[in-house]
Amino acid sequence: MASGHDFFLLRRFAPLQARCLLRLQNQIGTLELQLNEWDDYVTKTYYGDGNNNTMTDDWRPRDEIISRLQPLLQQYNDLVLSFAKIRGSPDASRPQIESLENWFANYPASVAPSERHDVNNHGDLFPVVSIPKTPLFTTLERIGWLQVLFARRQSSDHLGLPEESHWSDKAFETLATFLTIAFGLALLFAPLWWLNYINISVLRVLTGFTSLFALCLWVSVGNKPLEILLVASLYAGIVAASRPTDR
Repeated sequence: MASGHDFFLLRRFAPLQARCLLRLQNQIGTLELQLNEWDDYVTKTYYGDGNNNTMTDDWRPRDEIISRLQPLLQQYNDLVLSFAKIRGSPDASRPQIESLENWFANYPASVAPSERHDVNNHGDLFPVVSIPKTPLFTTLERIGWLQVLFARRQSSDHLGLPEESHWSDKAFETLATFLTIAFGLALLFAPLWWLNYINISVLRVLTGFTSLFALCLWVSVGNKPLEILLVASLYAGIVAASRPTDR
């Protein structure tokens, strides 16, 4: 593992988690069958129906089974909830895995090779802290001259190599926000001016600019198709209302 949100990656151990869950499920299911058998025995033979309505004077074999079930059920529930949360977290992206590999390349003695459990298990890695990034943010972050422009000085207690580079996520977020607003305003007013000063079909302008607007929305907000379609339809309505008839 390494420090930093983008490359603090750990393994899910998904196959092991599943095997542990199946083992607990089998243990609980076996005890459940035994408990059901004792319930039938108590009901039909020695104690009669009356003793199935109390937990205070419960028969010892049944009480022992329930005592064994309680910690197993607790373990099972805890593991199900934790595994569901980990399984639902996003997989480590390619840039994050590359950052991790670069970190180990710069610090080869930081972790013993026998303890590098991430090797050949990249598909099982997940970021401990997952910060959603839009396609626009990711694209800007990989531009070299922007990394230099937004370079961030490390604190005096930071232990790093001279060839390491660090940049400000906040600066990239600000740039992405500025570009989103600028392109949004440009796409909002450009077709309005176009329709008022150029003799062109409204349908062509509406189709072209709405498609471009939807594409820019996807780059800005990511994979949110319903939201993109809703905003794009509102945008198309504004453009269409600006010129109700074709020239």
